[in-house]
Amino acid sequence: MKNITKLRKMDTLGRIVVPMDTRKRLGIDEGDLLEVFENEGMICFKKVYTRDICISMLTTLAEEMDKVGSGINNAYNAKQKIQEAIDLLREGDNIEQDQQQNNPNVRRTPW
Repeated sequence: MKNITKLRKMDTLGRIVVPMDTRKRLGIDEGDLLEVFENEGMICFKKVYTRDICISMLTTLAEEMDKVGSGINNAYNAKQKIQEAIDLLREGDNIEQDQQQNNPNVRRTPW
């Protein structure tokens, strides 16, 4: 990973401007959702893909259904469909990651 340092001032509302060349290189567009977290004393930003949010929500729902119990036929069938959706979303992620690794100029779409 290339380490490029650029200095930016934070305004009174805590905002900073991410340089355009950095946004282009990382595939970050206006309106994209970014996760902000701390890591070893640094503030980090990570682009969040809608697919990742769906996987997280479906996984949580499936786990909650497990707590209720899968003895109920409808709940069991629903859990199976949720798991199928999770598997399809993850499969799509793997395919896109492979394509991106083979061709770094291909930008990943949010869906």
